Amino acid sequence: MRKIKYLLPIVLLQTILFGQGGVGINTETPERSLDVNGNLRITSFQDKTEDDNFKNIIIANSTGNIDKQSESSMFQTPEQQVETERIIYYSSIGGDSNKEAKCGKFSFIIDENNIAKFKLLANPEKNTEIQYGLRRLERRIKLIGGHSANTGDGEYYYTNFKKTFTTDNWDVYQNIFNYESVYNNNTPDYTTNNRGPAHMINNDFLKLHLIDPESGDFYKIHITRMINQESDNNVTTQINLKDSGLRVITCERYYKQ
Repeated sequence: MRKIKYLLPIVLLQTILFGQGGVGINTETPERSLDVNGNLRITSFQDKTEDDNFKNIIIANSTGNIDKQSESSMFQTPEQQVETERIIYYSSIGGDSNKEAKCGKFSFIIDENNIAKFKLLANPEKNTEIQYGLRRLERRIKLIGGHSANTGDGEYYYTNFKKTFTTDNWDVYQNIFNYESVYNNNTPDYTTNNRGPAHMINNDFLKLHLIDPESGDFYKIHITRMINQESDNNVTTQINLKDSGLRVITCERYYKQ
């Protein structure tokens, strides 16, 4: 038994070979820093699903070389890349500033007051003016002549809307749409029910198209609130102004390498 005990480590060491500046397992001619001629097994992993620092995927070519590729570039061509990001969550107490849709150089949120906002993710080092086309669709439910009906508007607002980010305010969220100007200049329905500052109600929908002036990247962003269950609707007035509901932010960034 003692001979077997001493012999086993010697046999294992004989399978680990050195050559050409690399370490080989079951090969005398390693072609990379570590060259394994055989199978690989890993039995312990850490879940990094919620960690934004882990955005790469391990890939291998036909000869077994192992490298990494960014998650956002998978299934895309080198000529036209698409990055996608989405945030979907339900809340009964308003939006959540901690639930960010980070896409390209921007972060998009619906804050605690149910206001859609965005900011830069890095200091631009100089003033950067962002222009974007914005379409806002509002579908509010109310009683008309004893019957429930949809009412609202769907024209384009601020087709040449502008926001300026500087070296001082680049990391401060700015409103995507100025709800106050709409609610204060329309019918009484817009200011009833003591719902506080103007904000996105359930069934509001924002659609943004913007081009980054520096990189030329094109962004398509959808931000919406919607009823998810019966309690999200104000039965008394049939106007869905409550804080509860589903929040959805999706972003697509089209870019070239």
